[in-house]
Amino acid sequence: MSIRRMSAVWDGSKHKGSVLLQLLAIADHAGDDGFAWPGIETLARKTRLTTRAILKNNDLLEASGELYIDHNRRRGNQYIVTVGLSDDELAASLKMHYDLTPDVICEKISHIRDCMQKSICEPQFTTDVKTFHNRCEPQFTTDVNPSSHESSLTINETSMNHHIDAEQKTPAPRKAKSPKVSPPEPVEVYRQVMEKYPKRNTWGDISSTVIPHNGNMGLWREIVTAWKLHGWNPANIAGMLDCWKKGEIPKVGYTQKQASRARQPLTQAEAQALYDAQQREKVSNETP
Repeated sequence: MSIRRMSAVWDGSKHKGSVLLQLLAIADHAGDDGFAWPGIETLARKTRLTTRAILKNNDLLEASGELYIDHNRRRGNQYIVTVGLSDDELAASLKMHYDLTPDVICEKISHIRDCMQKSICEPQFTTDVKTFHNRCEPQFTTDVNPSSHESSLTINETSMNHHIDAEQKTPAPRKAKSPKVSPPEPVEVYRQVMEKYPKRNTWGDISSTVIPHNGNMGLWREIVTAWKLHGWNPANIAGMLDCWKKGEIPKVGYTQKQASRARQPLTQAEAQALYDAQQREKVSNETP
C-alpha cells in the first residue's frame, strides 16, 4: 500500500462515487510507482460492488486517463494509477513492468495525458437557460455598427432560444436492453453443486466438451461433486473437463498437482458421499 498514491487520488482525481472508491481500492494495492494487480473479485469485495460494475468503472477510469490497464485474461489485469505521477515517473513505471520500447512508452504517455485533458475540458451541460445563454453569448468588438449589433444579437437570441426549446422537448433515445443469456445445462449443474457460476470465459469450453449421454448429466454432476468433496480448487475447470473426457470420477491423487489449494477436512456426510462414489467406481471397474 502506498500512502503517496492514495493521497494523490484523494487530491487529484476528477471522479466521485463508486468510481473514485474503486480507484482508491486499486491505489491501496499499489506501490509508489502506481503499479498494482488486484483481481476483479478482490475489488468487488473491497468496494461492495458487483463484478459487472467493477468492469464498467474500469472502462471509465481508463477513458479518463487516471488508470492505465494492461488487459490480460490469462493472468488478470495489471494497473498503474497515473494520478499524481509525472511523465518521468510514469515512463519509469511502464519501463520497469512492461517490455516496451521508448517510442511505445512515449505514445502511451501521450495518450494518457490526452485522455486526462479531454476529461477536464469536457463541457458540463446544464438545463438552466440563463447560464447556457451567458456561456454561449457572442463576443462583439467595438468597431461593429450599433444598428447591425442590435439586429444580429436579436437573431442569435431567437435562434438560440429555439435550439434550447428543441433540446428540452426532444427525449433522449432509450438504449435497448440486451437479452439475458441462459447458461448451458452443464454450467447450471456446476452452479447447483458449487453454489456459484464458473467464470464466464469458461462457459464455451464446458458446453462444447460436456455433451450429455442420452440427455443425462449424472456423470458430470458426480465429477463436480467429487471435486468439491476433495476440497480442490473450483476454478480448475480444465481438470474437471479432463476427468469428463476420460469418463472417470476424480480420486485422491488423480489431480493433486492440478489442484491449487490443499484439501480441506470433510464432514461426515461428505465423507460418506465420497465413499459411496468410490465404491460405485470400484464395482464398475471390476465388472467385465
